[in-house]
Amino acid sequence: MKTALLFGLLVILVGATGVSIKAMVSDRPAQESVVSYTSQVALPFTHLGQPWGVAVDAAGNLYIADHSSRQLMKLAAGADAPTPLPSEGLSDPTGVAVDGAGNVYVADNGNDTVWRLAAGADKLTALPIDGLEDPDGVAVDAEANVYVTDYSNRRVVKLAAGAASASVLPFGTLRGPVGVAVDSANNVYVTDNPAGRVLKLAAGTNEPAVLPFGSLHHPTAVAVDARDNVYVLQMNPDPVLKLAAGATIPTPLPIYVGSKAAGLAVDTDGTLVVTDFGEHKVVRLAPGARTTTTVSFTDLVYPNGVAVDGAGTVYVTGRGDNPVWKLGAGADTPTPLPFSAKTDPVGAAVDPAGNLYVADFDHRQLLKLASGARAPVPLPLNGIEYPAAVAADTAGNLYITDWTGNRVWKLTAGAEGPTMLPFSDLRDPQGVAVDAAGNVYVADSGNNRVLRMAAGSTTATALSLTDLNSPTGVAIDAAGDVYVADRGNNRVVKLAADSAIVSALPFTDLNSPQAVAVDTAGTVYVTDSGNARIVQLSPR
Repeated sequence: MKTALLFGLLVILVGATGVSIKAMVSDRPAQESVVSYTSQVALPFTHLGQPWGVAVDAAGNLYIADHSSRQLMKLAAGADAPTPLPSEGLSDPTGVAVDGAGNVYVADNGNDTVWRLAAGADKLTALPIDGLEDPDGVAVDAEANVYVTDYSNRRVVKLAAGAASASVLPFGTLRGPVGVAVDSANNVYVTDNPAGRVLKLAAGTNEPAVLPFGSLHHPTAVAVDARDNVYVLQMNPDPVLKLAAGATIPTPLPIYVGSKAAGLAVDTDGTLVVTDFGEHKVVRLAPGARTTTTVSFTDLVYPNGVAVDGAGTVYVTGRGDNPVWKLGAGADTPTPLPFSAKTDPVGAAVDPAGNLYVADFDHRQLLKLASGARAPVPLPLNGIEYPAAVAADTAGNLYITDWTGNRVWKLTAGAEGPTMLPFSDLRDPQGVAVDAAGNVYVADSGNNRVLRMAAGSTTATALSLTDLNSPTGVAIDAAGDVYVADRGNNRVVKLAADSAIVSALPFTDLNSPQAVAVDTAGTVYVTDSGNARIVQLSPR
């Protein structure tokens, strides 16, 4: 098989159905509205080999170039299954494009050819573009002019509608053009893969401009939407970046490393489609609006723990003169709770009776502030070295992670001391959670995993969460979904109950998220420690 290049990207499916975000932090703007991508689903393409290029027409129909199967596929808008299109003669199809009349264009890397499948036709015809060597990307504008990245010849060619030969566009010195896109004004965009950049050639000009994406890591595909926002796919922990029209700084979209991806397309409403040839999937990421609002937390220096009770009251631990705070449901201003400034609080939990528990790390104790009490009291924790996190079940039993002792303890309600749970081979355990059935979950930070010990069991199993980097927080919702603060990757991921579907939640610009909590309504709270804020993600 003759292929110009194979690049791997990792994609994690985002399964949220739409959210709003609220950030609670001092010294930040009061409110800003942004457009985000909050719902990603796998499309019903089955038995794919290596889905590569992808295109979408104005009606929402998708076209996929299946590289290894040498097949062109179409998924009609709203359909449950794709249909194969005439593909005889294809060798190694890579890029695909579709024009306003429904004609489909395919860059065939193996045959050094660009093919056209006319709307309703039963066979492909070769376009008159001579001298191609490893063509990779293809695009078509509203006038049916065709643009092709000629990778090994380091050029971009244009075949004008009805022309008998192609011309070379003035992109200057390219090192390896791969992706190509064209906007409504016929400006042409190209990813120069080895050079790590995206170029724009404005219509009618002879010199391209480098777009301000910064130093990209092997950009493979580019797309532009109806509002002239530009999207690029790269090999990076932030694989998809969006450069809004007129902006000078790109924004990473919530698609995270999880498998290999090659193709990128965007439809008229801003929905992204990504081909994942490593997992033989095609995924779609839909846009949705969200609002970010800030609320001041006075003197909160370094937020660590977060907990939320059944009424929606949020409790936060941090550093400073007032190390523990309470924010009532619907309130805009938090109030400090009566904890000493000498307290070194990390994890926090609240039980059904409204009692608050705080792990005091430096003082090696667990503090309880009873509902309505004026001062906290220490609980009996003999044998625990450095408590890092705490969780409470519906019966009032407490679960504590011992960070340096590499153990997990249970303090039964009314007991005089804790008992050790049979977790083994822990390394710097931090977050802990317990579900309604009594199953215990631990963020085993040093081993980059999350463990689950079923109620009554003596052994723990690792959850199907890969690519974690120092997970520090864990929470469970009423449905049994698991949420993890993946500190080293600056993200929060969700593992759906009884499945292996992992979603990266659409938080943006996190910096060392430490803890996570979820309330009965499904609202997720995260301590964004590096940004000194608490972020709230609410379902719409």
